[in-house]
Amino acid sequence: MLGNQAGVIKGSPHPNAGKLLLEFLMSKEGTDIYVGNEAIYSFRENYTPPENVRPFLMDLSKVKLLGLKDWVAAQRSFKKVRGEWLEVFK
Repeated sequence: MLGNQAGVIKGSPHPNAGKLLLEFLMSKEGTDIYVGNEAIYSFRENYTPPENVRPFLMDLSKVKLLGLKDWVAAQRSFKKVRGEWLEVFK
């Protein structure tokens, strides 16, 4: 599973507006709107998604997720690992 990243671009014309948007998206209300309309996961602690998307999402409290700390190194080995995967599952 991949997390979603967001940020305010350095030199943007309205950085405070961007910060306010990010604060809203990270709030419970903003997260509910985003998750409820996109059926994506939130990794907020103890978060329960809106009722309308629960049938489409796994209950993350019952799933063990493994983190990936070095995305650059993982990308370097992608072709090799993908090739090995294809050999097993083709």
